[in-house]
Amino acid sequence: MTPTITDIKTGFSVIYIAPKFMLRLPVGAAVWNTRKRWLSYEILHDEVERLLGERYGELSRLAEHSIESFVKQSYRQEVLPYAGDLIKPYTAKFWEHLRSLFSGAFRFSCPRAMADAETPSEAIEPILNLLKDEIERVIINPKF
Repeated sequence: MTPTITDIKTGFSVIYIAPKFMLRLPVGAAVWNTRKRWLSYEILHDEVERLLGERYGELSRLAEHSIESFVKQSYRQEVLPYAGDLIKPYTAKFWEHLRSLFSGAFRFSCPRAMADAETPSEAIEPILNLLKDEIERVIINPKF
């Protein structure tokens, strides 16, 4: 049986910005655990601004503000745009829905399962470390 989005109990999604000169640049990540009802997301503003400049640092802040707005809306028991029903922000369905809403200046990867973690920081730190390396690699040696 093929797993579905609702089968992901502990997962992550990479957050990208899409500068005009490249397809996409990873700038952050979101992690969640449905069983323990936690979530965390972080955007690497400093790395983005240092390597791409203030304009893209602002774009990464806009991405974080948008995520925060949708998370708060979900916790207030409000239906997200085009969702049809309530979606909890600590589920893969929530992050898949955000992925379907954003397709312009910033985007989300497809939600992926990951090993269970006790805390949000335990889950997000390894992903952010990989993203920092990827940002450096993409900027220093872009492949067009």
